[in-house]
Amino acid sequence: MPHHVITIPFDPVHRVFHTDVLNEYCINKRIIAKQVVFFQVDGMAYWSIFLEYEATEKPSNIKHKGLRDSDVSYFEQLRMWRKQRAAEEGVPTYFVASDRLFVDILNKRAVTSEALRQVEGFGESKMKHYAKDILAMTKKFFGEDT
Repeated sequence: MPHHVITIPFDPVHRVFHTDVLNEYCINKRIIAKQVVFFQVDGMAYWSIFLEYEATEKPSNIKHKGLRDSDVSYFEQLRMWRKQRAAEEGVPTYFVASDRLFVDILNKRAVTSEALRQVEGFGESKMKHYAKDILAMTKKFFGEDT
């Protein structure tokens, strides 16, 4: 299995570990195993993450879809969820949701049922079958309390 190590420094100005590099790297990979280590060097804090993974589907061409750069990894995670859900239900992926629907959800920052209902194409059937999963993911993506 391929593996990769990512080290993330602590940003003392914003008082946070920026995980964008990790999120971007994990796009289109299924993580098999991980090991996370916290350490300090000369007073600076770091997280080092060892990942063992396998590649999944190829990244979509998202540049023309109107997404913010910061939403690309979220978009790909939604696509992977859709693929799994469609396989479980024995339906085509487009039946679960289209890429355009995911773009709208991300652009509108839909973290509530009311916001999802405002997304064109997200009707009562999708609310009944998929809203719980999608809301859990979008709340996690955007740091909302679940």
